[in-house]
Amino acid sequence: MGACTAILHAEAPDKYASWLRNLARVERAGGRLTLKAPSRFHCNYVQMHLLKHVLMACQAVDPDVTDIALVI
Repeated sequence: MGACTAILHAEAPDKYASWLRNLARVERAGGRLTLKAPSRFHCNYVQMHLLKHVLMACQAVDPDVTDIALVI
């Protein structure tokens, strides 16, 4: 996620620092990227407000990413 995180940080440093930098890559299976959030609240917030942006940033780096799953 290195290039993806760089895009997310450049687009919204405040959101990256508060919500996105604490997401950890779990695995990549086919087009699905699984990320781990530090808490249920964190997971829910990212899913509701930021997941679309994370997916677009990942697709800018790797167009084969079609889905992002968040786990706790």
